[in-house]
Amino acid sequence: MTDRLRSWFDLLPRPLDFIGSIKLKLAILLLGSGAAGGAVLWYGLGMMPPKTTFTAALVALLTSQVLAHGMTSPLRQMTAAAQAMARGDYSVRVRATSHDEVGRLAEAFNRMAADLAAADGQRRELVANVSHELRTPIAALQAMLENLADGVAKPSTQSLSAAVAQTERLGRLVTELLDVSRLDAGDTPLRRTGFDVRSFVDDAIAEATFHSDIDTHVDVPEGLCGYADVERLHQVMANLLANAVRHNRPGGTVSVTARHRDDCLLLEVADEGPGIAPADRARIFERFTRGERSTRDGGTGLGLAIARWIVELHGGGIEVTEASPGAVIRVRLPLESKEEGISMNEPEPHPDAAATLPAPVTPPMPLVRLPGPVSLGSWWRGTAAGASWRFLLSAAVVAVFGAFAIVADSTAGVGVGLALTGMALVLLPLTVAGGEQRSAKAVGAAMVCALWSVVALRDADWLDTLCVLAALGLTTLVLVPPRRFGGMILGGVAMPLAIGGGTLWTFRGLLGMAGRGFGELGKLVRVAVISGALLLVFGTLFAAADPTFAGLVNRLLPEPFDDTTTGRMIVGGLLFGALCLWGYIATTAPRFDDPLPTTTRPASRVEWAIPLGLLCALFAAFLTVQATAFFGGEDYVLRTAGLTYAEYARTGFWQLSAVTMLTLLVIAVAAWKAPRAERVDRLWVRLLLGTLCVLALVVVASAIYRMNLYADAYGLTRLRVWVLAVELWVAAVFGMVLACGWRLKASWLPRAVLASGVAMLLGLALVNPDALIARYNIDRHQHGAELDLNYLAGLSADAVPEFAALSEADRACVLSLMAPDYSDETVLTWNLSRHNAATLVGETASGTEPVDCDGSR
Repeated sequence: MTDRLRSWFDLLPRPLDFIGSIKLKLAILLLGSGAAGGAVLWYGLGMMPPKTTFTAALVALLTSQVLAHGMTSPLRQMTAAAQAMARGDYSVRVRATSHDEVGRLAEAFNRMAADLAAADGQRRELVANVSHELRTPIAALQAMLENLADGVAKPSTQSLSAAVAQTERLGRLVTELLDVSRLDAGDTPLRRTGFDVRSFVDDAIAEATFHSDIDTHVDVPEGLCGYADVERLHQVMANLLANAVRHNRPGGTVSVTARHRDDCLLLEVADEGPGIAPADRARIFERFTRGERSTRDGGTGLGLAIARWIVELHGGGIEVTEASPGAVIRVRLPLESKEEGISMNEPEPHPDAAATLPAPVTPPMPLVRLPGPVSLGSWWRGTAAGASWRFLLSAAVVAVFGAFAIVADSTAGVGVGLALTGMALVLLPLTVAGGEQRSAKAVGAAMVCALWSVVALRDADWLDTLCVLAALGLTTLVLVPPRRFGGMILGGVAMPLAIGGGTLWTFRGLLGMAGRGFGELGKLVRVAVISGALLLVFGTLFAAADPTFAGLVNRLLPEPFDDTTTGRMIVGGLLFGALCLWGYIATTAPRFDDPLPTTTRPASRVEWAIPLGLLCALFAAFLTVQATAFFGGEDYVLRTAGLTYAEYARTGFWQLSAVTMLTLLVIAVAAWKAPRAERVDRLWVRLLLGTLCVLALVVVASAIYRMNLYADAYGLTRLRVWVLAVELWVAAVFGMVLACGWRLKASWLPRAVLASGVAMLLGLALVNPDALIARYNIDRHQHGAELDLNYLAGLSADAVPEFAALSEADRACVLSLMAPDYSDETVLTWNLSRHNAATLVGETASGTEPVDCDGSR
């Protein structure tokens, strides 16, 4: 029971993991638990002191347990893992999420466990391979000697040659094991000399094909020279040729080619066997690793590992290249010793001057140690790189520009400056995004820029707010376009998830700037920040202690940060932070669709079809009643409901709007759980979902009709125009769902719904809703309806040109109620609607003020 509770506790969150020092964690632990207990004690003291004291102690204990959980849990897990490793189980890992000393210890522990598991696997494989390779020649020798001892066979040249061959095989195996031990020791001298490559290759081939009838082909120019330890290089060629001979097809040819290229000697050994699988080419040179063909033909898996070790000891490389058929292994050796600077044309070095492997250079400890990449799973991998200095400087410029554009000295409002800032918010992160889905990113960026442009064209604050919110929400989806509705929802909340990784990405970039010629600038910034902080803290304390000194400070520093400056600093910081987060998202490219389930257990036909059938019947009954009211007209409504036609329309509009939204949700869930295994199931899916979509479209049409009736009776308002636009968009969505239901494929639907929503907003901005409202209501007034001048005065500058249709007195009344002032425009706050309205306002300003302006006509 205790182990089970402990395992449950290990799943709890660790609230102090983000802190990089265990000493600071202990300080927060003591402070937090003491503050919690003290708060409870202070709050309840005097009422029930004994119980309050006990409660305070209990709260402090619980607080310390919650805060200390992240510090003690890794230690307990490491203890359990160490005990499991002592029993031979190296699969246990420790949860390493914190960045303090314990977290780094947990990461090192996990690496050690992985290394021990790999070493244990190599040890087991070594024992198995060596045992197998030793058993074969020993068994052959034993059988041969027993036959000779029993007189079954007489000594002959053939039997003795076979015994010698088995002995040589044992010798080669022992030699390979000795080479592995030297490899582990890491101190093997090389005796480089110049040599003739053609003679070297001929000798190696003659030795490798002595007991074989394999044909060979040598392509080595005469006079080609190399520079290497000939004895070690002979060992490499012997291994490569032995593998080529062993795996070649019967009657095949083994080819050896040598050339000089880029101050290197290239040696290639090719065979015509089955080749090496692409999956094995990278790991074929690891110890105890055998490819598919080596598994069939035997071998210890040490030959190519030793060959790689020798070649790398020379400063060269070895690799498997593309070949069809067969396999080609290429060896690259430098013609000059990198350690000694000795070329093959210089005299032979003294034998005592042996070249050894250079000692590893330990990099200096960085002054600032940042945590590693922040990953949220396989769908969002962090990056150890930092932001480029170009991106950071560009983000800073955009942030400064946006701060002056948003928090402007003018009182006119926002305009072209905010539009340009918003466009930069999506275009700048796209410069660091990957090349995937370029067309989707281009279309998305165009839609976002179009939404931002509305701010420069329209003055209606409600419309500008909707477009700005939509543009901000779409920016993440443009940088990493998802394909599913769930991925879009996850992308919409990606900004908070990117705070940890984005902050580290930005700090790494700033540190990189300090090392790329920005060091002196960084020093000046640090000096300025530290000096400012010291002067601010101590100056504030001195000013609070002495009024005379406070007056001197006020005279020397007359309000250095007014409201405008403070606002610009806040907005600039927010813009820079948002750009860095979006840049991090674009760089890491999270796959928002991956965490979502791709399949689900479908419902049975009965449990799926019956609820949908009943819902369709309910829709049909409601629409029948609606049809009765529609054809019966106003007299029928007055007789049955006791309401006017307009009031009847208003009472049901919001409910019908809710019905349409819920219907979309029902269709989404039903399509997700719909059975599709049989043809009958697919037919029922098309029939029921199609019927529900058609009925829902009729309901949407009913809601739109009700809104038209209400607008005819009472006029248009902003809310009515907005809701009407949403209803039209919902109708378009139902149409797209109906199209998807016919083929039962909806891969294009999520992006189409998103694009149609953007099109609805842009269409609304194109219609100019405030101007539409003014024009519609003025037209109704000209046909005898009442006109609310106060409501017209509350519209934006978008509606001002429509006031030209009013009488001079009414126009002057509305403008006097609006009291517009467009003389305070600046370059950053310029707006097309305010610019057009300024002309009419100037013409009316010279007219006569109306005598009576009560706001109604």
